[in-house]
Amino acid sequence: MMREFKNRVIVGDIILFPKIIREFLVKSHYFLTYDPDTERLKLNVNHGSGGQVLFEIRRISYESVTKLAKDLGLKGESEAPLIWEKWNPILCLHHDGSKKAEMLRIEMLKLGVPHTVHQCEVFGLIDGQCLYESPMWSVKKILQIIRKVAKRYKESLTTKP
Repeated sequence: MMREFKNRVIVGDIILFPKIIREFLVKSHYFLTYDPDTERLKLNVNHGSGGQVLFEIRRISYESVTKLAKDLGLKGESEAPLIWEKWNPILCLHHDGSKKAEMLRIEMLKLGVPHTVHQCEVFGLIDGQCLYESPMWSVKKILQIIRKVAKRYKESLTTKP
């Protein structure tokens, strides 16, 4: 009975199982915020198209919030944080339907690099800062960028979410 209690967060009539939720979250940028004045928690995600609220819980204690954040794999920066987060790199593939674009998509899947796919007239890649687009950028050069991201964030990409 005690073991089951440690694996859940009780909020009023709601019971959350954060370790199970964590298993099904995709690699993305998650941030959880808590307002102690209103006792309101918000879990947000930004998967490359701006932040969106996944859920909001009202009348939740700080202790429950900190347990939920920890069990979701989110980290705060201070001793008593009000914001916790987990960041993962997210690439955006501009897919023109070509074999070259498909090769880029498959490489990101093989390496476990989170990405979105947008149908476009020209293949390319956005890494959050720059657009690498054909014909200025070859498939070979874009593959190097994808592999560099996978190598740089290898540790982060092995965690959940």
